[in-house]
Amino acid sequence: MASEQFKPDNRGEQDTLSFPETKEEVKERAFMVLDAYGKRAVPVLRDMVRRGEGRQVIATVPGRKEDRQLGIDATGEHMLTGLVRDLNLPAVIRGEHNDYRSENMDSLKPGGHYVILPIDSFDNTSQYQKDLDTSPYTVVSAFFNGEEGEPIGGVVGDIKDNRVYMINRQGHPVVLDLETGEERRIFKSNISDIRDPDFTLATYLGSNEYSLEFWVCYRHLIREMDPKGILYAGGGAFVPALVARGAAVAYVMFNEPRTETDAGAGLALLAGLDVVTVDRETYEITPYRFDVSKHGTRDQLFIMSNERATTEKLVEELRTGDRIIAESEWLANFGKAVLRLRPDLAGALAEEIGKLPDSLSNPPVGN
Repeated sequence: MASEQFKPDNRGEQDTLSFPETKEEVKERAFMVLDAYGKRAVPVLRDMVRRGEGRQVIATVPGRKEDRQLGIDATGEHMLTGLVRDLNLPAVIRGEHNDYRSENMDSLKPGGHYVILPIDSFDNTSQYQKDLDTSPYTVVSAFFNGEEGEPIGGVVGDIKDNRVYMINRQGHPVVLDLETGEERRIFKSNISDIRDPDFTLATYLGSNEYSLEFWVCYRHLIREMDPKGILYAGGGAFVPALVARGAAVAYVMFNEPRTETDAGAGLALLAGLDVVTVDRETYEITPYRFDVSKHGTRDQLFIMSNERATTEKLVEELRTGDRIIAESEWLANFGKAVLRLRPDLAGALAEEIGKLPDSLSNPPVGN
């Protein structure tokens, strides 16, 4: 795809932006790239989706045999690469499928600043390939290089509804309607009680790689939710936009790869969301930090919520779920031992089990 299609507005063919020397100059240039990407990539991808283009498989995702790179995935990555080049931004693009290092990185002085751009160029690829009714998104974040993992900005492009969620130059999370040009602030939910009728929990259950562990660990939480509460099961890299605008209160994922979470982390962190990882053995909560060396690795449990109080309640519910699993396993093993010794007690044992609390007499799925 020719880079001329993505020339910044009001810039002639021969004009070249100077190499950004200071951290502020690099930050401003990164803002320009993100802004241009959201406004230009969404309409292009939207037209492709309308025509059903780009469904052909061109590669697999490294380390994830179940995921495939489609032709439409490559479109967003090519556009971002073109913008980085045209706007002379020193950057490394980290995609699910490919990496790109800008040529001007050779001009970087020792200790100089550059940008890392994790991108999920077309989220909900599998559903699109199978022609399922889905809402595809394109997601990219920008971080400074360095151990701090300092976020610069983030974009979630809603391809179906022609909108872009992003952090504006004032540091506020906003949504831009590409049809009307209207930009408005968005706000996260103030709900933290999982029993609230308006509580919505997001996750991804489209693959048993994720759904089995979720149901085992959070079955108790789902039972505790109000009947009108919603379990949104179609999550992905785009979910920071849902939580930032209050459509979902929290997002939980077990063993989620950083290639999925990094792309949306810039928007999530700068929108003031509580983004953490949780150790499954100790239940220790660690603030999420972008770390380029972890690209492709997985976090045991990833939680993104409107506030720390919500996160802590989700971790406590996980503790409860784990305890129920352990008690259920103990009960099952005890019952088997009794029946081996006294098979004549089968009827009496079943009757007594029926009197136990529901969480024990009905063990979680898979146990």
